[in-house]
Amino acid sequence: MGEHAMLGRPGFAALALAAATSGAMSAEATIGDVSINLPTPVSFCELIDREPSDKRLIDYAADRVAKGGNKVLGISADCQQLVDWRAGKRKTLDDYVQYHTPISAMKESVPAARIKETCTVLRAEGDKLVSNTVQDMKTRIEQSPAGIKLNEASFLGVVDEEPSACYAATMMKMTGEIGTKTQVAIIAHTVVKNKWVIVYRFALYLNFDSVTNGLAQLKTNVVALLAANQP
Repeated sequence: MGEHAMLGRPGFAALALAAATSGAMSAEATIGDVSINLPTPVSFCELIDREPSDKRLIDYAADRVAKGGNKVLGISADCQQLVDWRAGKRKTLDDYVQYHTPISAMKESVPAARIKETCTVLRAEGDKLVSNTVQDMKTRIEQSPAGIKLNEASFLGVVDEEPSACYAATMMKMTGEIGTKTQVAIIAHTVVKNKWVIVYRFALYLNFDSVTNGLAQLKTNVVALLAANQP
């Protein structure tokens, strides 16, 4: 029986979801000469090369991200969406996570102070767009979809800052066979074992809650990432 036939069996989704929520699933990547554990978020499953649909997305993401100077370390997606996508029941994945690292910094030892420096730079960029208040940020985000050009990312600004990570957000309106959808990405910049790691959490944009919920979920991801790489 082929892999796709197996994926169509009723019990697979439940098994995948159970495995993901157990917290045991984790990928591993190497940055320079350092091994980094990349925990899979709860209810998410890792994309794998042996799945043709997964491989197409992995290769596409790797190529696109490399053009921006980063390397993709791992990709995972909502387990049920992934099952349906592999079976051809949905055109795209809406909820997924990507781990990146800057190619230029892979061999460097990155100090934790770089987090605050990065947040300062990103906050300055965001301040050109909106004053640094929750209400103004909320207003900008709610107004953003109307002003975004198709397939062009719009930087929303820094949405939170902690000693362990700087959190920012972008929004993009995309169009294709399934019509037009607006996607938000919450992005965490952090340092793991003295290596720079960027975590992207993507979701459909419905309203301001899409940003606040995504931020809360990403913070959980970062806590798990740091915990998984303790000595």
